[in-house]
Amino acid sequence: MRIALNADDIVLIASTREELHELVNRVHNAAVSVGMRLNVKKTETMGVSDDKSPITVKVGPDTLREVHSFKYLGARFNVEATCVEEVKTRLGLARDRLGSLATLWRSRSLSNESKARLIHALIWPIVTYGAEAWTLNKELTGNIEAFEMQCYRRALRIPYTEHVSNAKALDRMGQ
Repeated sequence: MRIALNADDIVLIASTREELHELVNRVHNAAVSVGMRLNVKKTETMGVSDDKSPITVKVGPDTLREVHSFKYLGARFNVEATCVEEVKTRLGLARDRLGSLATLWRSRSLSNESKARLIHALIWPIVTYGAEAWTLNKELTGNIEAFEMQCYRRALRIPYTEHVSNAKALDRMGQ
């Protein structure tokens, strides 16, 4: 069982409800001792477990809200501990950036090697942000690989109607 507390700038992770209560109390007491307080409106709890019973954590008289997902440092975490939503979001953001750089991909003055380096420098970090925490399945891996090929085909100006194998596209790109 993993239980997380999301408090805007920090995430506390505990193995049990009791451990989470203890951590929250320690943070709350430390904040009070220096004249600060926990904002209970921004503080949330989330349980990642087979046990779906609600998590009740109190800070003084207030009870913290339980959520099914939260965003932390730009990455989304959910109760199922899956990354499907996160990968699709990352691919969408990268696809938008790929489209916004259309003038680079149409440029005939840039070599294919330079375009590949631009893809790796400007597009790929958007896709892979937070990837260390992902648990990929075959479908998600295929989606990421398909997007990579879409990037190369866009840079090579290969239309969808032209039948060029992935191997040939990668060879043209120098990958």
